[in-house]
Amino acid sequence: MQKLSSVLIVVACLGIGIASPAASQEIAPAFKADIETLLEVTGSANIATQMATAVSSQLIDAFKAQQPGMPDRAAAIIKDVLATEFSTWAHAADGLQAKTVASYARHFTHDEIRGLITFYRSDLGRKAIAEMPALMAEGMAIGQAWSQANMPRIMGVVQGRLRAEGLIK
Repeated sequence: MQKLSSVLIVVACLGIGIASPAASQEIAPAFKADIETLLEVTGSANIATQMATAVSSQLIDAFKAQQPGMPDRAAAIIKDVLATEFSTWAHAADGLQAKTVASYARHFTHDEIRGLITFYRSDLGRKAIAEMPALMAEGMAIGQAWSQANMPRIMGVVQGRLRAEGLIK
């Protein structure tokens, strides 16, 4: 049993190393710089700020729901703390920016990144960037509407199948 546990631990450790070989590989400085340029051109480099804004708004709304008389100063403190924490995380050596760069390096070649930069600097690319938030919002609304309209029926089908197989009563 002890030997089997040791073998499983070794296999798990090897699996972790195999699962993300690019994570430990160094990204060439020029490739990294071009990925960072792409993130700037597309506005993706500001994702930490956007996340902080979204999370702080949700957190403030939750606090206000629990404590309707929450002072504006408390909301300001929440926004400040979250903005600082997200910014620190985004720019840390192993933070959001570094992980995003590594992710792009795994999925795109250097030439592809250069092509994307060229595209997003074009009129059509700038339009794609400008329209993306509206497209995402519309897509989310479509998905939510579909889910609200269909989830009761789908849950009925799931429950029927589970009952048919004796997995629920």
